[in-house]
Amino acid sequence: MDPNDSVGSKRTADTPADSPPPLKKPDETNDDNPLANPPEKPSITPPSQTIPQATPQAPSQPTPQAEEETPSIIIVENFQKLIREFFFVSKTTETKWKPGLITDNDFSSNVSKLHPLLDGITIFGASKPKQNFFTIDINRTLSTFGRDFEVRLAYFDAKLPIRKAQFKFIKGNGKAFETIGKPFELQFSGNNIETFISKVNSAIVTESHGVVTKYVPRLVFDDKTEKVELHVGKQGNDIYTLELDRKHTLDFLDFDFPQTFDKKYPNILVSKKPFSAFSHFFVYSSISPLSLVNGELRPLLAVLPSSEQQSSQYVPLGVDRFSKITFKLTDENLVLIPPTEEKAYVLLHFREKKKT
Repeated sequence: MDPNDSVGSKRTADTPADSPPPLKKPDETNDDNPLANPPEKPSITPPSQTIPQATPQAPSQPTPQAEEETPSIIIVENFQKLIREFFFVSKTTETKWKPGLITDNDFSSNVSKLHPLLDGITIFGASKPKQNFFTIDINRTLSTFGRDFEVRLAYFDAKLPIRKAQFKFIKGNGKAFETIGKPFELQFSGNNIETFISKVNSAIVTESHGVVTKYVPRLVFDDKTEKVELHVGKQGNDIYTLELDRKHTLDFLDFDFPQTFDKKYPNILVSKKPFSAFSHFFVYSSISPLSLVNGELRPLLAVLPSSEQQSSQYVPLGVDRFSKITFKLTDENLVLIPPTEEKAYVLLHFREKKKT
């Protein structure tokens, strides 16, 4: 194959990047026939036209534009992946709420049904009772049509259950267990976990009925892990521990109690969930831009003190079209709040960005 046939084609992997393209062979001339090589040809072509011969190579350099677009495409895809993982790749079983999967197809398959997102429009939605992870359906696909919008959480209401539990001081010896004293009920109120733990330990001692103090179980709060520990008492084959009513709403006392009382019973039980006073709600949505939350990218819409019901902060709209919006309500540890007593209500306000 004549190597000159490759002139004008794309450079292959075997061609060095700095190699000049092969030159074409000059046309054969006939000195015997002057008409075959008219002398007027050089004079017809003005000297100024010899420069454009180098210009054909200019259009062959579109790669810088493609290289500039590629990173932005990758970034957008990564953002969308992070948002999908945040809502659908669950670290805990309670976030695997199947109705939330419908937001996986937010983009309308029929472009003709797109509706313009209007400046100043509001969207209201509500969850079902006892939901902390839910989706609202707008029943149409709204599109920005290339305009820049912002969104704000104009109203929010989610009532948490009262945080209380019934405690039992129990004794087991491998064969059976018995309740010591009377069950007692305590409610957590305020923000001070140490004060609450002190009340629980005092009540345990009150109901110990002659059990040696060093064998009485007690609760301890670990400042480093922000988790509550249950220190179990052991005397020979006797194990002194606690039992919590399974209907309790003290979510930070989620111990995995062993089913048997034997030598393998651990000396310390650690709660699975870090303590949160629920002083703030972290509201995430599938249309929010990614923000850094505790060092991780999350689609954060707003952070609200539990005593407030609206945010004054607008955030850029993170999508250009949507038909459903998924919400996720967590504490500062990115753990879902306990299921709400009633429905959760949200109202979003959209506005077009003002050009400065």
